[in-house]
Amino acid sequence: MEDTDENNICSETLDTQFDSVLTRTTQSHVMKYGDLHFTSEVVGNFQGVCDTKTTLSNFLRSAKKSEPKREYASIDSRDAKVEFLYNKYLRTKSAEDGQELSDEIAKRTAIEHRFTTLRQLAGIQFEEKQRVQDFDCYKAVVDRYEEQCGLDEYDLKFFHNFVSLCNAKVEPTKMLGLIKNMC
Repeated sequence: MEDTDENNICSETLDTQFDSVLTRTTQSHVMKYGDLHFTSEVVGNFQGVCDTKTTLSNFLRSAKKSEPKREYASIDSRDAKVEFLYNKYLRTKSAEDGQELSDEIAKRTAIEHRFTTLRQLAGIQFEEKQRVQDFDCYKAVVDRYEEQCGLDEYDLKFFHNFVSLCNAKVEPTKMLGLIKNMC
């Protein structure tokens, strides 16, 4: 959207916009997929109307170009809730908001402890980035975890541990027993 605001969408093609966004994006994966036969068309064919340029839109576009480029901080999507609660508490300084933040931190600490204990008891090498080799196993483990412990977006940060368990072919009853004891 920022690229659309900064450029003339009646002359910039979808390919050009993709390349521009790709070079400026550092914390996400910019991807193309689907039917790509129309990527040489201008962005304005899909966002806005190119044949109705107004004085106001031209003015806003030129004003936008004269602004200095802003740097943005990024946070892990799994940390968005705690970041929100922290900023909310800083803004309001209310006891309720402070308690809500404390509760969220306590919940996250409990989740981290669960997975630390799992890694200690499993007796296998855990890796953070690996592909799921046995989807049935992974689904069963995730379902059991959700059934036993509930599911919070912060839990997702540690699901690579389940991939390690399944890929190491840990005996299913042992694996499910480990999960049962997590919560």
